[in-house]
Amino acid sequence: MVLDALCIRTFQSAVSTYEQALEEVPSFEPARRGLARLYRAELRRAHERRNDFDRVYFEGLLKQVDPSPSAGGTTLRVDTLPEPAEVILGYIQENGRRLGVIREEPLGPTPVHVEGLPTGSYLLRLFRPGFADVLCPILLRPGKELVLTVNLSNSSPKPGEVFIPGGVALLGGDETNLHGRDLHEIDVPPFYISTFPVSFQEYLEFLTAIFAIDPREAPRYLPQHTDGTPYWV
Repeated sequence: MVLDALCIRTFQSAVSTYEQALEEVPSFEPARRGLARLYRAELRRAHERRNDFDRVYFEGLLKQVDPSPSAGGTTLRVDTLPEPAEVILGYIQENGRRLGVIREEPLGPTPVHVEGLPTGSYLLRLFRPGFADVLCPILLRPGKELVLTVNLSNSSPKPGEVFIPGGVALLGGDETNLHGRDLHEIDVPPFYISTFPVSFQEYLEFLTAIFAIDPREAPRYLPQHTDGTPYWV
C-alpha cells in the first residue's frame, strides 16, 4: 500500500511538471514526449491489470498529447507453418460481462503484417481448405509488437476435440490474491482439449481402464478429500 501510494504521488508530480512546462511553452516537444511516455506506461499497466476503466482513461490522455494514429497502437505479425493460411481478425468487445467478436476483418494469407492496430483483445481465425479452423486469442498491448508463428502441422483434432495452438499466456495479475498478484508470461505449448468438460461416464470409463491394467494404481485417480481419503471406492 505504501509503495502504491508513493508511485501515485511520483506519477502525479511528473505529470504536473510536464504540464507546467507546456503551459509556459506549448510547443516544448520534450515535455509532450515525456507526458506521452508516462501515459503510455500507465496504459500498458491498465492492460496488464485488465482494468478497462483505466485503459479508456489513459487512451484518451495519450491521444491528447500524441494524436498520431499509432499512439497507443501496436503492430501484429502472423505467420504459419508449414504452409500459409488465411487469417481473419476478430474484434472482441465485452457485452453483458461476456467477451464476444463484434466484427471480423480478413487480413489475407500469411505472412501477415498489420500496423497501428488499437490495443485490446482480438481473436485470430486461421483456416485452410480441408482443415478445421484454428482460433488464436491475442492481446495487443501498447508500445509492443506481437509476433506470432502458429504451427499448424498437427492441427487435426479428433471429433469432440479442439486444437489449442499455444503461445504466450499471461498468468496472475489478481491484486486480491497474495499468490497471484504479480503478472507474468509463460509459453504454453500446443495441445488438444475436449470441446466439453469430461462427463462422469467418461471418467468412470477412464478409471475402469486403469483398474483393468493395474488395480493398485487406480485409487490414485479417485476424487479425494483434502486429507487424501477418496470420496468413494
